[in-house]
Amino acid sequence: MYYEYIVIALGVAPFIWLYFSFLNVRKGKRDQVNWKGPLGLYIGLCLLILVIAIYQKYTYDIPIFINSSSFISGLIVSGGLFAIIGLVNIFVTFRYRKNPLPKDLHDPKVVWILGVIICLGIFVFMSWFFPAGKKMNYTSALNNAYSELEEDNDEEIGLVLATSEERCMRRRDCDFKVYNVFYAKNNLEKTQDVQFLIRTIDKNGEQQKEIESKVITMEPGEIKLVETEETNSSSEMWMKYSFTTDNWFDGYQYRYRYRDNQ
Repeated sequence: MYYEYIVIALGVAPFIWLYFSFLNVRKGKRDQVNWKGPLGLYIGLCLLILVIAIYQKYTYDIPIFINSSSFISGLIVSGGLFAIIGLVNIFVTFRYRKNPLPKDLHDPKVVWILGVIICLGIFVFMSWFFPAGKKMNYTSALNNAYSELEEDNDEEIGLVLATSEERCMRRRDCDFKVYNVFYAKNNLEKTQDVQFLIRTIDKNGEQQKEIESKVITMEPGEIKLVETEETNSSSEMWMKYSFTTDNWFDGYQYRYRYRDNQ
């Protein structure tokens, strides 16, 4: 369920197209850069993601746009990079103002244009493309959880592991953590306050971790994310998890207690 990689690959495609168009101009194979093709593809991808986001909004009640903290983070990263590019460009321009460098080595106007394109692209990736992939992962896991919980009505309160995943996109120097997402369902006919005790079991059959959930209020037939003290309540709903483990686990056990909601 690595939809974010697929979405990112699609989002990078217009920039690769634009890059090769620049190369062709420098090599004399084209008279001018082809902006329309890459821009049209990029806008088309953004609109496609918007259509999917609207569908997810009305089907799963997932917000179309990221929250303010994620938006600000994107602005800080892209704005900080643009500031660095701008300072370097200004420094080089003033450093060689008496003996300007050849245009093919340093063209201030081109640097500003490329800086805007790169930083705007990074911001759109962080606020639009990457969240779109994460939302697809989330809805896929949610569908799996719903299917399993709908089929299993033997217990008063059902519990299922929707997904376990590593969220570090780097291969090296990564603080390895497994992010585990559990969902629960109230199979009773009254609203209940529910609390779980979950144990993860390693491949040797030994207990790996034990954690207690927060008290969850669930209406009849409702399915909810199981939250613990490790759950980041301020994060995007598609990025929330129940708890982390230091390694993959082979199975899990759980107990629960419940009472009628007062």
